[in-house]
Amino acid sequence: MGLNATLTGPLGNVQISRGGSFFDSASFSVVEPLIGLRLGFWLTPKLNLILKADCGGFGFVADNNVDSVIEGLVGYQVTKSIRIYAGYRGRYASGSTDDVAVHGWLQGPMLGSVFSF
Repeated sequence: MGLNATLTGPLGNVQISRGGSFFDSASFSVVEPLIGLRLGFWLTPKLNLILKADCGGFGFVADNNVDSVIEGLVGYQVTKSIRIYAGYRGRYASGSTDDVAVHGWLQGPMLGSVFSF
């Protein structure tokens, strides 16, 4: 697989890969404990509110990692088989391996739909 990368900075654009190749054969999988809570509130027959939170990892199995997700969604039933959702989601990740360290939140608005059949 070819990899082309350009560094953008105060000195302008600088190509840093020179058309080189990149191959990563590493993989990493673990199974860790997870605890969570989901609450659903039907405000009207067509309008609902969903709150979700979970936390997992706790550093038991691999690399002292902790993962957490919080979500708040408002849903509306458009038709009998289509429901749309809008809300906010935040995901926290903390952990490290020999080469990569992760610590912080990824968060933002979300929009989605559910099709039932």
